[in-house]
Amino acid sequence: KYQRYAAENVLTDAQIQTIKNWVTQNAPQGNPSAAPPMPTFPRGSQIGTPDIVLRAPTYTIPTLTSDLYRCFVVPGGVNVDRFLSAMEVIPGNANVVHHVLIYQDTTGRGRTLDAADPEPGYTSFGGVGIDNPPLLGAWVPGAKVHRFPQNMGVRLSANADLIVQIHYPRGSTGQ
Repeated sequence: KYQRYAAENVLTDAQIQTIKNWVTQNAPQGNPSAAPPMPTFPRGSQIGTPDIVLRAPTYTIPTLTSDLYRCFVVPGGVNVDRFLSAMEVIPGNANVVHHVLIYQDTTGRGRTLDAADPEPGYTSFGGVGIDNPPLLGAWVPGAKVHRFPQNMGVRLSANADLIVQIHYPRGSTGQ
């Protein structure tokens, strides 16, 4: 028993039982010729023609001994309040991006943190270094365009910045 959510991705009871049966049988391969094709992920935008396109700065990952959570401040691109009805993230190098979180900053604190770091952006684990920024969206490999239900959206405040936090895993040095 749990709360149901829009666009949730769940398995049916029959699918769960199929997986349980497979596991209890020591995970046999099955018929390779019946396997579905490998997924293909489209390149470029899937959103159509967006109202606004924002870009984080180009960044080369330094030598990493652990994961890196790097935050980039991007001007929000609007001078009056607007509502986001859809959002798409397209990483420059999806092979080294573990996930992306996008926050709204109306305080200017992100710019201050960015200015204190000589490289593009600034490092921040466990948040973006400001108190309670609204989370606007997220991306993980395989994610599709996030569209809000009709007549719904998230407010993007006039003159706000976006803080784009990108998680780069250890081993992605120099990318």
